[in-house]
Amino acid sequence: MTLEFHDVTYTYDGATNALAHVSFSLEPGKALGVVGKTGSGKSTLAQLADGLLMPSSGEVRLDGATSAELRGGMQRRVGLVFQHPELQLFAATLTEDVAFGLHNVGVAQGEIEGRCSEALNLVGLRADEFASRSPFELSGGEQRKAALAGVLALHPEVLVLDEPTAGVDAAGVRDIEVLFKRLLARGTALIIISHSMELVADICSRAIVLDQGRCALAGTPEKVLAPDNVDVLQRLNVDIPQATRFAAKLQGKGFVFEEPVLTMDNLADQLARQLSRPASGTRLSDEEPQA
Repeated sequence: MTLEFHDVTYTYDGATNALAHVSFSLEPGKALGVVGKTGSGKSTLAQLADGLLMPSSGEVRLDGATSAELRGGMQRRVGLVFQHPELQLFAATLTEDVAFGLHNVGVAQGEIEGRCSEALNLVGLRADEFASRSPFELSGGEQRKAALAGVLALHPEVLVLDEPTAGVDAAGVRDIEVLFKRLLARGTALIIISHSMELVADICSRAIVLDQGRCALAGTPEKVLAPDNVDVLQRLNVDIPQATRFAAKLQGKGFVFEEPVLTMDNLADQLARQLSRPASGTRLSDEEPQA
């Protein structure tokens, strides 16, 4: 399975480009981060990836077939999780809610219960404890997991997530990151749409930064977060990792980083190496004490 955008443009009102000349390729078990401020084209990209929208020009392809050729089949293979998906919960029990999409696509009745249990367990809601509970009795974080289970039960090859950590506390973000890494290990491809480069740097192998529908930066997170790009990212209102911001300021004071700084641990390691290097032939620890 390979999802490809070939020079994709989407125009609304007959004149305004919500997305312009975007290209990328995504393979199984890989994650692409799509970052940009509100109105940059992220949600349009998500709906094009899922086949809800058709390109005005260019092509979206899944295993060589265009989204126009696949039509509804695209949405069976590419799962889209909107921001705040918990607002879509409606059934009396979690099992009924998760099973809704399975019924719609004609999954055999004998298979549905197993898929529901598998999906609930995958998101951290043990089926033996949660399956018969009402989704409206759950916490906000549990409701979001339940909504995600409804998409995962369909066994999508690609999962597109629009702002998956919006409104989630630190513990919830850690749970989401663990789940994403689990999905990648299973071979699911992810498109993670976010304001946060910190999330993208932790999960994704590649990233694109959108500005007014166009790709402003692209590459590995390390390349996108290179110190020379920090000013550009700040101008585009991208949430830069704290460690990257700090490293950029230190670089302005004469520090040289051998590799891009994405995490505090990496920043500490590189600073420790620099500060322990000999100065004028001696290490700081070897200097003679002054009288």
